[in-house]
Amino acid sequence: MDVETTPAVAPLLLSAFRAAKALDISERKLWELTDPRGPIPCVRIGRRVLYDPRDLQAYIDQQKGQQTLSADRSLPLDSTQRTADRPG
Repeated sequence: MDVETTPAVAPLLLSAFRAAKALDISERKLWELTDPRGPIPCVRIGRRVLYDPRDLQAYIDQQKGQQTLSADRSLPLDSTQRTADRPG
């Protein structure tokens, strides 16, 4: 008996449930973050609201960038930076 194996295909779009699970947040929080209320775009097909995994990754990358900028601003200046910034 010859059984053909079909390679697993990654979904092109995720349901709200799966997208929320992927981000480890509630569906309610995902809804708050969904366009037009928030920065995450969605795809509407009929009554379904679906999410592109690339958009979820872009949101994660954006959040990482904001956290890095915030952390950089909160770091204390070392003595060389303090003296370099003073008018001379």
